[in-house]
Amino acid sequence: MWRLSSNAAAVLPNPEILISTIEKILRVFENVIQMDLMKVRWEEIKNKKVSKYIATPTFQALMEGHKVLKLTTQLENRNSNITTQLSSIIKAFEDFRLVAQIKEGIERVSYGFRY
Repeated sequence: MWRLSSNAAAVLPNPEILISTIEKILRVFENVIQMDLMKVRWEEIKNKKVSKYIATPTFQALMEGHKVLKLTTQLENRNSNITTQLSSIIKAFEDFRLVAQIKEGIERVSYGFRY
């Protein structure tokens, strides 16, 4: 689990919102790494099909325990997964910037009403 330091208040304008958002983004990367460790490694490809593969220890244990079955030799489209994940991360950062702008506007308006 990722934890950000308590000194974040000195660097970030609104540490509560920003830290929770950053922790969510880091959890996404952590899940991507964990899923990558469970995949099968393709060693040889012929006619757009896998002819030889190397299973990682985790995947091999799942196959031996009949928890997962390797049903097809067709290769998956890896680009779509990465593109989807990167677009969601970019969207999170855009939302992150928008929240900071809204908060700044609210602070300006509330500061104007005080005086």
